Amino acid sequence: MRQVEVNCCPVVMDAVTESGIKCFHNTHILCKDTNGNCIPIDACILKAIVYDLNIISVQQVNGCMNIKGTYRVRVLYEFDNQTQVGTADEQFDFDVNIPLAKTDCIVAKCDCCEEECATATKLHVIFATVEMDTTGSCQGQCTGSPVVRIRVIVEKEFMAFKHCKAVVCLPLCPPEFCAPGEGPPAGECPDYVETTECPSWCQDNPDSPYNECTSCPPPQVTGTP
Repeated sequence: MRQVEVNCCPVVMDAVTESGIKCFHNTHILCKDTNGNCIPIDACILKAIVYDLNIISVQQVNGCMNIKGTYRVRVLYEFDNQTQVGTADEQFDFDVNIPLAKTDCIVAKCDCCEEECATATKLHVIFATVEMDTTGSCQGQCTGSPVVRIRVIVEKEFMAFKHCKAVVCLPLCPPEFCAPGEGPPAGECPDYVETTECPSWCQDNPDSPYNECTSCPPPQVTGTP
């Protein structure tokens, strides 16, 4: 394969200078419902969600972007022989670090302050269960025996990046390689085909003055449209 020399056209624009993305699984324990009562021993989870994400701070520390914030986890469950419904809801903190890598197309950064940003690309509950509190996580909150807790695993993925005015290299290839070529001769282009979902159908004939599909019943065909 022939190598093509690509020229660079420098352009000043707002660009991402460094970026990174990482996924995290965090386990959270809920011991009480929204009324302050301990989780019933016969609780059965119906739904678990994570919501109200709040990114409090984004700051580069060495080669990573440190992201701190909070979110809430809400668990809906039934209990008392499935005759009642309860809710556990609690706020949790997070503190994660995303390694950053420089963007290849940056030629030079302008004399300006780089803004540090982060966004969540994934945030949802991937697992939730009611289990015996064998490790004492709910000690001091719930008394008696046995004590159960709700254990939830939250999957979250963050993308962190820095951006500012920068000189970006836009690749330009020689005209003989980048100029649009001629289209294929008639009849050599592939047809656009979608698989029919009908087992049979009425096929009209655009060359016929009579539309058979208006008859009752319309004639049916099978095969390839």
